[in-house]
Amino acid sequence: AREQANAAPQGNQDARQKILEFAKTAKSIASVRTREEAIFKHLEVLGLEPTNRTTVELIITNLAFAQALTFAATLYRVIFGSQIELLKALNAGLTLSEREVRNFYSKAHKKFPGLYKDFPYDSWRDFLLLRGVIARNSETRTIGITQEGRDFLTWMTIQGISEEKYG
Repeated sequence: AREQANAAPQGNQDARQKILEFAKTAKSIASVRTREEAIFKHLEVLGLEPTNRTTVELIITNLAFAQALTFAATLYRVIFGSQIELLKALNAGLTLSEREVRNFYSKAHKKFPGLYKDFPYDSWRDFLLLRGVIARNSETRTIGITQEGRDFLTWMTIQGISEEKYG
């Protein structure tokens, strides 16, 4: 038990060290330094101290917003059109059985046989599950959209980008 108690702080220390090393590396990137300076100047203009709790909360919220935008943009870059089609159907308030979800995959497989030749259904579905845009209810054995999935579709609409994608 004593070893476990000592292991947790060491794990936290290792994680802290990695984060500090990352920050040092990040500061070596000119565009990061430029943005950092702009943030400090903006805080100064607003009369906010960087160590003030309200300021820290504001910075955390802005970071979370930037991460959400990055998540959506990255997901859009790699998601297939058939997966967007599934998300849209689920967003209409439906939960679908595994068989119904598989129909979206099967339709795409017929339309893009070369792409799907070595890309099984489980990988297609799990891509969405692992990114947290859909969830599986083990009791009802249905799949539904998550808030992350809804936010992704909202981001697409706000960006005015096409729902029509390959795959």
